[in-house]
Amino acid sequence: MFNKATTIHIITGILKQDPRPAYTRSRPGTESSRPEQQFGIRIFDVDLKWSVKGQTLTVTGLEPETTEHKATRS
Repeated sequence: MFNKATTIHIITGILKQDPRPAYTRSRPGTESSRPEQQFGIRIFDVDLKWSVKGQTLTVTGLEPETTEHKATRS
């Protein structure tokens, strides 16, 4: 769909917005009650997974959508 640089730019922009559910975000100066929790979303045809510890976001998975996922959406 997009070239690699554009895809990375889009993903980076989304992650900068902190797309975690509000109830999982900690207040400034506090640590999340679930520091090892994994989060995930589908962006276009890519499954993106990440975790957050303190102020550090780590991408833990970036995989193309599988044929199985495509079949369930049809």
